[in-house]
Amino acid sequence: MLFTSAISVNAAESPGMAPDITKEIVYYADGSYATIETTVYGGEGYIQPMATAKLKTSQRTYTYYDSSDKKAWDFTVKGTFQYDGTRVVAKSSSSSYNVYISGWKCASRSTTKSGATVKGTARFEYRGAASKTVTIGMKCSKTGTISAI
Repeated sequence: MLFTSAISVNAAESPGMAPDITKEIVYYADGSYATIETTVYGGEGYIQPMATAKLKTSQRTYTYYDSSDKKAWDFTVKGTFQYDGTRVVAKSSSSSYNVYISGWKCASRSTTKSGATVKGTARFEYRGAASKTVTIGMKCSKTGTISAI
């Protein structure tokens, strides 16, 4: 059983001057849950000198909490996109993670970029008894709209 809820955080009064941040919460049947925070940098308020192509960077962070409400680990995927209204391409991708509870480890991690999409997958294991695999990412439209995948 999986439940989700979303919260939108307006980071600034003027659009584009500060990152746009959205947060969602995913609840799992065993009492654990995760928050997924999406941050988009760039936009009309950012100065991009005399260029027709614009850049936008986004990151998504998946933070996992165990059934005791303790933060166990997080996984972040970051991508930079170049767009000009007629085409878009993912220019770079990266991922990182943190482990907060002893016994958890990141067993594997990969990041890919293809076309206008950046995606990352990580598998976390807890002392060989439990594991969690998560895939998060984002895509960019030709006009610079970032959406989660």
